[in-house]
Amino acid sequence: MEYPKCKLCERGELLPLDTEEASAWVCSNPSCGFYIELIGKKVKLGRAKVESEKVEDTDKEG
Repeated sequence: MEYPKCKLCERGELLPLDTEEASAWVCSNPSCGFYIELIGKKVKLGRAKVESEKVEDTDKEG
């Protein structure tokens, strides 16, 4: 199945998510965070805060 490309980042695809309260489409690109949310008859466009994950190097000597 092909999903529509994200118009914001042009790299990710918009993936569908459904809950009991709302339907949404979210970008598959983790660094983008774009989403479209449908709650009842209201449409909300937004961008989630994207934080980089810091990984600690556990292989340090000493």
